This record gives sequence, structure tokens and C-alpha cells, in this order.
Amino acid sequence: MKPTFVLLVIIHILEAVGIIWYSVSTSIYGSKYIAKVIQVPENMVLTTANDISYSVDREKEITVPAGTEITPDYIFSDRVYITYDGYGHISANWDDFVEQDKLEELENIASQERINNQKEYVLRGSVIGVCVSVCWLIIGTVISYLLTKKESLNVLVFILIAVHLIVGLLFFLIFGPVNYLSK
Repeated sequence: MKPTFVLLVIIHILEAVGIIWYSVSTSIYGSKYIAKVIQVPENMVLTTANDISYSVDREKEITVPAGTEITPDYIFSDRVYITYDGYGHISANWDDFVEQDKLEELENIASQERINNQKEYVLRGSVIGVCVSVCWLIIGTVISYLLTKKESLNVLVFILIAVHLIVGLLFFLIFGPVNYLSK
């Protein structure tokens, strides 16, 4: 084997490792931003444990009396948003409802789903990185072998620079500012 070919293969291996590292680290970083979404079950009803007062405008205040059964619009880790008397997006604490155990159960389910989604996100990014790096290694090695066999060093350098620029641009577009792993 020619020393030029061996040097090029070593460079391609280093690039493949770099591609894998970049895709895995990008996936791990991006997985931190996967939200925990608490799904409101169909026909879920919450009962208010105490009176909930809220202002509709500067002059009018409405109170949801204790014992009122309400269907939640949204549930977050510490808040429940409801609609009452035609007014939506009324915020209430979990403590304002009798069914706190149901809310905690829904939060635990959402937390587990978030962990599963994060693992899937990282796995997908890693698989994409490995596939791209293996293709890069194979294509680069074949092109390097063919060109070093013909001793076309000028053509080899030109092709490698062009391929590096194209692959670098494609890699940036795939792993760059766009969220490539979103569903």
C-alpha cells in the first residue's frame, strides 16, 4: 500500500469518528429540550377543593365554588388551566383540587414518556451519525484508492476538497439549525 493511501484512510477514519461524535453530542444536547407533556385524559373531571377566585377584568371577579366539577383544559407540573362560566385559561394550583393523586399519576406518566422520547431522540441521532460516517468512510476510501492507484494526486486533492465542502454543507443542513429528529 502506498503511504498516501494509508494517510488518506487515517484521515477518513478521523473524520468518521468526528461525524459520530458530532451527531451523538448534538442529539444528547437536543434531547434536553424535549418537553414533558401531561395529556388530559378524555372525560377527565376534577373537583375543586376550595373556592378559586379570579379577575376577569378590573371590575369583575368570579369565584369557582368548592365542590365544582370541572374538565381541565391543560395540566402542567404545578398548574391546571380550566374554563368556567365562559372564561377560559383560568389558572389554579394542584392544591385547589381534590384529585391530586390523579394529577401526580399523570405527571409520572408524562415524565416517563419524556425519558423514553429523549432516549429515542439520542438513539436516532446516533444511528444517523453512524450511517453517515460509515458511508463517508467507504466512499472516501474507495475514491482515495482509485485515485492513488492512478497516481492522480492533483485530481485527488481537488476531489477531496470538493467532497469535503459538499459533505460538510450537507452535514450542517442535516444536523444544524433545523430540528432533524422532530416528529
